[in-house]
Amino acid sequence: MPTDNFPNIRHRQLIYIILAVVLGAILFPDTLSRYNLMIDPQIHWVFNSLWIDNFAATQKIIFPHGPLSFLEFPLSIGNNLLSADVFRLVLLIIFFYSLASFCRLALDKKSFITLIAMFLFGQFLDFESLLAANVLLLVLLFDRYNKLYYLLSAMGLALISIYIKISIGIISTTFLFSYFIYILAQHRTLKTSLLYLSFFPFLIFLVWLILYQTPTGFVDYWIGLKELTLGNSESASLYPDNNWFALSLSIICILAVPFLKLEKKTNLIYWLCILSFLAIWKHSMSRQDAWHIMKFFYWVGFVSFLMISAESKYWKKISIISILCLAAYYINVRQVIPYPLLQLQKPSFHNFHEAFFFSDKKENAIKRMEKEFAKCTLEANDLQLIGNASVDCYPYNYCFVASNDLSWQPRSVIQSYAAYTPYLDKKNADHFASELSPEYIIWEMDILQRDRWKLSMTSIDGRYLLHDEPQTIATILSRYKIISKKDNYIILKKRENAITIVSNKFIVEEFQWNTWQEIPPYKDYLSLHLDIKKSILGKLKSTLYKSDALYLLLESEEGEFIKFRFSSANAKEGLWVSPLLNSLNKDGEAISIKAFSIVCNNPSLFSNTISADWSSSEFLDQDELLELNTITAIKSTKSFTNIISKKKLAEEAVNKGKFSTPMEIDLIPYQQDSIIEPLEIRIQADARMSCLSKALVVIEVLEGKERVYWESYALDKFVNQCNQWEPTLGINYIERNKGNLLKVYIWNTGKETISIKNLSVNLIQRNTTKD
Repeated sequence: MPTDNFPNIRHRQLIYIILAVVLGAILFPDTLSRYNLMIDPQIHWVFNSLWIDNFAATQKIIFPHGPLSFLEFPLSIGNNLLSADVFRLVLLIIFFYSLASFCRLALDKKSFITLIAMFLFGQFLDFESLLAANVLLLVLLFDRYNKLYYLLSAMGLALISIYIKISIGIISTTFLFSYFIYILAQHRTLKTSLLYLSFFPFLIFLVWLILYQTPTGFVDYWIGLKELTLGNSESASLYPDNNWFALSLSIICILAVPFLKLEKKTNLIYWLCILSFLAIWKHSMSRQDAWHIMKFFYWVGFVSFLMISAESKYWKKISIISILCLAAYYINVRQVIPYPLLQLQKPSFHNFHEAFFFSDKKENAIKRMEKEFAKCTLEANDLQLIGNASVDCYPYNYCFVASNDLSWQPRSVIQSYAAYTPYLDKKNADHFASELSPEYIIWEMDILQRDRWKLSMTSIDGRYLLHDEPQTIATILSRYKIISKKDNYIILKKRENAITIVSNKFIVEEFQWNTWQEIPPYKDYLSLHLDIKKSILGKLKSTLYKSDALYLLLESEEGEFIKFRFSSANAKEGLWVSPLLNSLNKDGEAISIKAFSIVCNNPSLFSNTISADWSSSEFLDQDELLELNTITAIKSTKSFTNIISKKKLAEEAVNKGKFSTPMEIDLIPYQQDSIIEPLEIRIQADARMSCLSKALVVIEVLEGKERVYWESYALDKFVNQCNQWEPTLGINYIERNKGNLLKVYIWNTGKETISIKNLSVNLIQRNTTKD
């Protein structure tokens, strides 16, 4: 576009800068990360606090978030919030300036459309996409104007992104890698390309030296990041029921772009972004929750806009195919996400004013953190016990450190669920066995009660905590002992002499997928070691999309079913099978298992049979045997009297807004004056539900026609994969002296029909005994 479209303005660059500042101010987001006790905010606290108090500790931490991640998720700790706000504002200004420069913004109709697009992208591109978009735009500007400062700026932002979060770093560096390959392919400038390709890894190392003033830990950090990248797809994926017709159409549209005979500058944009499409696709579709799934949508929209802006001949073709691609993808989004995601905010200087001028935002944020920290306050005797000794928190809740001002000694993989592979597991196990191990471990007992099975040994995404890092768990059990038990936590202290755990492997066997197997006899506890190999099709699917989920389905001695997801990599080190620990802070809380099945919805993605061996472990220190039993519940069992069991095996469909046929039990025979303990109700059923289904299991107690008790729990929380049969379990307690009729039924509160079968209701009187 000619520059004289700006009357009386010679320096359009000045106009671009002013425009970028104004747009950056009115579209400035609320950057403050709201702290709570969930998993992700704990990580936000970790890197915010370490940046201020102990940055050197991040040198040994291997995690998807990097040492500079506080820039993405700032908290009101020190000057972190202000630093992050300044960084975000700089990103916005660079983005709007670079986009205006790339589109050659002027006073014409096309530029008006560009301004609207800039406004939309300023709202829709999150921090990670904004950072990647800046790197891409700066590379494109370098290619157009051959100004070295554009390329150096792109490299600088890519380097920062690597140390903020590895997923952003991978996406950002794909543009640099692709561009250097493009230089080699198009211009045959081998020396220049090799210089750039070899220089960038050196810059990554140089940033490490600047951050830590030592090369120590650099190699381990990158090996760890490789392991995190390889293990993430299987360990942290969600599995909604996709519309593969719509998704396939979206992918075909992207792959069809090179066949449109586009101009050279448009083709450059496409080939610079092709690796980023794959990286963001993997990042979006692996996790596939509301926050991740739209990343791909916005990124395809942004790149499509750049190509349309650059193309002078065939921009209509690109527009049509881009709209078709985005529409098809969004059709799938609406099928798996139950609420609208395309929402605009009114332009306002409010967030900008709150960030950079006087406000009570920071003070309110501090009060919020203090309120959350209060939930993790240690009792006085426990706090006195720990004193100034070093501690670590397991599996992830570092609010205990923050709330009680403790001396934290972090391990390599700071949240147990992220130890995706045996390599990462061993890093943690070696840490707890080393001289750097903490004197105490504070083990949280599921403060938020997130576990669907009402166990206190919960991980994420339906996983069992003791399956996440088997080597680390074994090390903790052998080197630490429980010295305090409270409702929300236990405290373990390092032993002077580690107890030897001897694991004897036996019964090497092979079995089929989705078949029931009896477990063998065992001593103290039983682990199952699995060697699961992917087929060629499975490896391809894992590379281009994500691995299929694997589940361990267990049947207890009481006839109930529990289902856990697990990682095939760590399954080689052993899945804890029996006794299945419910809690570490209550004696006798263990579930004896009699049978198991390894479940997969698509066995063709793996070898036909599963190779397995069992290991039965025992503790050899007899002086500590009784104490160890309180840890593993080996000698504790729970007997029960099954007062009544009522079952309905037939399948029943429950339409939207409707109720299933109720199961009714007369309570009068069990209302004995001499027995005042509540009756335990255990409800088991198999459910098949779509991704958007919502349903409740309702428990009612009636006195005549009057309702004296009503309770419910969500049935959909047990759904691991949509439209597949899933076991569910509910546990409630009712007082014996209230009501004369118990009713249990399913209430379909969603908009999709659901199916139920094998519904059973058990009334149980428990008597806890110990051998």
